[in-house]
Amino acid sequence: MVVNTTNEAQSGSRGIDDWIEAYRGYVDHAAGLAETYVEVPAIPSAHVLLTTPVEAKVKGAFVICPAFGHEHGNIRRLESRIARRLARAGFATIRLRPDGGVAAVDLEMRLTEADSAIDVLAARAQMEVGTIGILTGGMVAALVAGRRGLEATMLIEPVTSGRQWLREALRRQAVAQLWAAQDAQDGPAIGDASLRELQTRGETTIRGLRLTQAQHDAIASTSLSSVLTGYRGRTAIVAVSGGANVSPGLRKLHDQLVQAGGTATLVTVPEPPQAPFGDYHYVNVGPVRVDTRIALDAYLAELVSSWAEDDVP
Repeated sequence: MVVNTTNEAQSGSRGIDDWIEAYRGYVDHAAGLAETYVEVPAIPSAHVLLTTPVEAKVKGAFVICPAFGHEHGNIRRLESRIARRLARAGFATIRLRPDGGVAAVDLEMRLTEADSAIDVLAARAQMEVGTIGILTGGMVAALVAGRRGLEATMLIEPVTSGRQWLREALRRQAVAQLWAAQDAQDGPAIGDASLRELQTRGETTIRGLRLTQAQHDAIASTSLSSVLTGYRGRTAIVAVSGGANVSPGLRKLHDQLVQAGGTATLVTVPEPPQAPFGDYHYVNVGPVRVDTRIALDAYLAELVSSWAEDDVP
């Protein structure tokens, strides 16, 4: 006996599809925003999140460019706060969550993802798209803005020298290896194991992320002061270190952008973070674990929104 199960199968399929669709995104009318996952075939290595205002007309659009270092996990909440604050102000954003299975320090991949996200958002919003980036994501945002001649980019404590960033990342890895060796009573001889491994094998691991020699060379050769020599868009550079501690690289980048004829603003936060920006930001206070970056994240989200509305002094 033949049993016709086509209708039942289709009905079941529609039910599953509806269930999946229900969890693809949400609308928060009280906050005035909506968020949804967007499928972008050109970005198979990241989850793409679109945040938009619910009722207000979209008056601008930005891609929040992903970081490519260990700090990405520590700035995800800040990226979310920025996207949602911008939505409440009438702006659409796309932010990217690199797939955890692609655990690599890969500047070229992050640039490709940002380019594709800009194309998707520009097509949806039917308007010019700017970039926003934090730390190594700031390097990505600046590179994409300069290469594509975008009208606006905001860089929060951006990495201005790839070589310096790699030197610091390898130094921290060496310190971690040194502590591990001492704990194991193996002595300090393997403190520079990652650098030797990179030189001999062509790849190594930095704090759990794979780094190839090719990517090392690509990042090491990247300097924003060299890349953005002719950029004339509207730029805001946020120095999270604050006050007199603003790095020479950020000051140099700001001065260069002004000299090139662009509109550049250098902003410093009123109070530097208690932990190095981008690092793990929880501290133990007695039996309680305290988040030291709540106020800073709120301040930065407001700052980005003000800048997007062209209201930063």
